[in-house]
Amino acid sequence: MAALLAAIPSAALAAEWIVTPSDGPTLSAVLKAAAPGDRIRLKPGRHDGPLIIDKPVTLDGEDGASIVGNGEGSVVTIEAEKVTVRGIEVTGSGMNLSTLDSGIFAARTATGAII
Repeated sequence: MAALLAAIPSAALAAEWIVTPSDGPTLSAVLKAAAPGDRIRLKPGRHDGPLIIDKPVTLDGEDGASIVGNGEGSVVTIEAEKVTVRGIEVTGSGMNLSTLDSGIFAARTATGAII
């Protein structure tokens, strides 16, 4: 039983990051610094994309939080398993259907993603 409990990751070890559009590190920088299991909370306002999420994190937006792309490609690309994205308006994707431009693109590796 002890071995089983030791193998289960603890949510208590996860960090919470708070990203404010006008102050502090960018969302892109926080995504690079975050560890698997961390929660990233977006304060209201515009956060710049495009972004790649390559580790299992939770991206929670407060009311009025948005991620805005540059008009090319996907705004948010999820490549990791067990990623959660909620409460965020996503705009500014490209419009090329042959490359699957989208607001949020979940790659085949993004199993268990919650959007």
